[in-house]
Amino acid sequence: MDWDAFKRFVGGTIFTVVFVKRTTGEVRRMNARFGYMPRYLAGGVLPYDPVRKGLRIVFDVSGNPTEPDSLPGYRAIPLDGIVSVRARQRDLVWDRKRQLFR
Repeated sequence: MDWDAFKRFVGGTIFTVVFVKRTTGEVRRMNARFGYMPRYLAGGVLPYDPVRKGLRIVFDVSGNPTEPDSLPGYRAIPLDGIVSVRARQRDLVWDRKRQLFR
């Protein structure tokens, strides 16, 4: 299952993704969802193309529990850092080499 098929599989439901952050190398667990959340949009356009950088944009529904000031909002997840995803009561593992979920 590639990323687009995963996005269709999940739909608007909340999923949990575990990934390694590029900036710090720490492992992060995030409850996220796809979709448009107008309340959290600041406006404007991203100054970069996330797909070209190997990133995918999701909405973090709970913020980062390790950072007290972190609020819900849009986040970029690095595809090469994904460890696992739990969605619709299924555990999926990201195959970095083939860029597919198993």
